[in-house]
Amino acid sequence: MGAELRNDTNSRPIPTTGMRGGLGRTLLTAFLILTILPLALVGWYAVRQNYINLQQEAGNKLQAIAVLKAHELQLWLEDRGTLFSSAAEMCGAVENAPGCSSWEHFQEQDPGLVGAILLDGNDKMLWSVGTCAETPNLDGDLGITSDALVKVALPRDEGALLLCHRLSALSEVLSSDASLGDTTHIYLIQNGASWPEAFSEQRRLAGTGTAQYINQLDVPVIGAYASLPDLDLGILVEQERTEIVTSSDRIAAMLIAVILGVVLVATFIASVVIRSITRPVIWLTESALEMAEGNLDQHVMVTSKDEIGILTYVFNKMAAELKSLYDDLEDKVVKRTRMLQQVNYQIQRRALHLEASLEVSRAITSVRDPVALLTEVANLICARFLYASVAVYLLEPGGGQARLHAISPSSADWPEVVHAGDGSVLERALRKAAPQVQMQQLVQSAWYQRSVARVAIPLKMGPRVLGALAVLSTEREGVQEDELKVLAHLANQVSIALENARAYERERMAAQQLE
Repeated sequence: MGAELRNDTNSRPIPTTGMRGGLGRTLLTAFLILTILPLALVGWYAVRQNYINLQQEAGNKLQAIAVLKAHELQLWLEDRGTLFSSAAEMCGAVENAPGCSSWEHFQEQDPGLVGAILLDGNDKMLWSVGTCAETPNLDGDLGITSDALVKVALPRDEGALLLCHRLSALSEVLSSDASLGDTTHIYLIQNGASWPEAFSEQRRLAGTGTAQYINQLDVPVIGAYASLPDLDLGILVEQERTEIVTSSDRIAAMLIAVILGVVLVATFIASVVIRSITRPVIWLTESALEMAEGNLDQHVMVTSKDEIGILTYVFNKMAAELKSLYDDLEDKVVKRTRMLQQVNYQIQRRALHLEASLEVSRAITSVRDPVALLTEVANLICARFLYASVAVYLLEPGGGQARLHAISPSSADWPEVVHAGDGSVLERALRKAAPQVQMQQLVQSAWYQRSVARVAIPLKMGPRVLGALAVLSTEREGVQEDELKVLAHLANQVSIALENARAYERERMAAQQLE
């Protein structure tokens, strides 16, 4: 587990990378696993398939040799059988009849011959030569030598020709002129016994086919058997599996060497690539840990133009901006404090405006004289809202112009009459029946400036415009939107109070006239 660092300003632990370069080792391990595992599986499958193919190919070759040798043996025996059958027909049952070949003549033609007997359908001897009758058959004796005899019965039309040969006479037929290797051996099988004598015990195969087994020397071999059922003989061909798979072992060793070479090259290339990827990440991580401890003066070298290079560039920019932010933190705190004070001032000012609006509303509802009402409105708004001056204009009959009816203070500079079409802020408010604002910046020095705002709020009763409420503000911020809403509300109340005062005045004058 990696160590933990703690920030002075935060009690939460800051995790570290534990061991430097852990990401690179993880990526390299994953890459090697993804590389070695498929290569190992492919290599194992190739070696195994090659081993199976070699065994199948060797079995097929051994089987072909066994069938070939069985065929050669059958032809050889049939050739001898033809020779002796002709002699038997000429001589009959007399061995030394005139015209008959002598025993020496038969031995010259077939040196391995011991004797021959011609039998009829009842196994009665019709003709014989040599000593085949007294010779025991190859009967499974494990001590067989090259002088042992093999009796082969060749079927004839109504009988059989029994030939007796020494095993050594068959060596030429059984010799392998198409050997697969040094461990290939060919055996003659009869009645469960086999020849040559080096072979002492063998599993007999039925029919024709191949098999894998352990021979008498406890050596794994592959054997192929071809039978001659008419002659009660068989040919067995064996080859040790070690010789067969030698080429497969060489291929496996070569494949393993190739895989190891590929893995080494891939490891080197992956190490270089992963190092180029993880080295900037490690630098970024260490710089980030330094920043977490409070050391903001960090800069990571940009070594590429890829995604990591972009990330490094952005990190450097972020670190520089963060350092600049902390360096300017005190000034920003002062600015934010000043802005907060201004906001608080605005809030307090709005509260005062609302309170002044309520006071003006209560005061104007108790005045019945229109002239006194307008004068009271101008004085109260100017005093309570802390404006430079306030004026009230009423439209003259016909609506062509508006005349000044009240002003506070009396020395304020407002025009006596507002004519239609003069383009002033008062004229626009009367014509459009909507509040109008005119701002003007007064610069008195390089460090001091003030805003002068002239505001005109129409006095309306429904769609009818009665006049206008004019305000001159010298506040630095000018007149805000919520302040205009307060003045518009006051203008509506003044309009109502003015209409009430006029109605009261008309009723009073009517009452006087009635009196």
